[in-house]
Amino acid sequence: MGTENSYIAEMQSFLRRNGPGSRTAFLYGTSQHNQRIESWWGILRKECVQFWMEFFEQMKQDGYFTGDFIDKSLIQYFFMDIIRVVLRFRDHPLTCSGTLVNNNSTGELVVLTAAQCVDGTLPVEWTIDVGVHSRSAQEQYQKTYDVKKIISHPEYSPFLLHNDIAIVRLSTPVVENEAVAPICVTSLPSSDFYGKYCVVTGWGATSEGGSTSDRLKEVYKPVLTDTDCLLNVGGTFNSTTMLCAGFVQGGEGTCTGDDGGPLACKNVNGQWDLIGIVSWGYLCARESYPAVYTDVHHFLDWIGNSTLV
Repeated sequence: MGTENSYIAEMQSFLRRNGPGSRTAFLYGTSQHNQRIESWWGILRKECVQFWMEFFEQMKQDGYFTGDFIDKSLIQYFFMDIIRVVLRFRDHPLTCSGTLVNNNSTGELVVLTAAQCVDGTLPVEWTIDVGVHSRSAQEQYQKTYDVKKIISHPEYSPFLLHNDIAIVRLSTPVVENEAVAPICVTSLPSSDFYGKYCVVTGWGATSEGGSTSDRLKEVYKPVLTDTDCLLNVGGTFNSTTMLCAGFVQGGEGTCTGDDGGPLACKNVNGQWDLIGIVSWGYLCARESYPAVYTDVHHFLDWIGNSTLV
């Protein structure tokens, strides 16, 4: 435990010196429709990839790992730190989760979440807790923010949960530190992650009908092909705007209270990318019913344009 903590301290120190706060961008992607957005995505991608390449090279030089191996606990610790966002509606202790991403045009950190969480509500009804691990304790880097604006996708369908994505802008700038930072958004289609094990995190119920978790939980699940999703989920699955992940035989997975949270995968460079937003499923990790996520890649243009509003 002591050695692990020293590694974490070194990693946090490195992030403070060289982390995303010292960069101009952290969200990246591509666009075929808007040259201005495409230019921003290109800059963001280079910044994000370069940061992580430098980070892991520094860790290797410092002797924390050799070759392609790094202590799994370090990866889990850092990844769990950067997505600790709780959305609370009218002081409810947990309504949904979200993920911090960076809008390069202004440098503003915004929260991506599911539209089902916030659609039809007013900004004044929400507070956003950032830097949370245990919901019952006030932690060192935890901070609460008011909401300035909610932007749900204009074609969001509350009945079919199509286009289940929303952007939440905060009233004051988010302060980045070792427990609060944005995540990269993938520039790759979800098909590039078929068969790969990705991680979903949240404070949702740990069993059907059970209570929500006090501490942040994580589970690794394989991303399934559209064919497998249609076969198991049925006709309500939209392969254009959705993806699914999980085990056909059931087991661990998302549950009540996990909505809006992130599904993240490692890209070819070994960095974590946000690829999905927890959207819906049949009960909790039931057999033959993998969880369904909003396919973030499909909405890159909308995200870029909406954050200009």
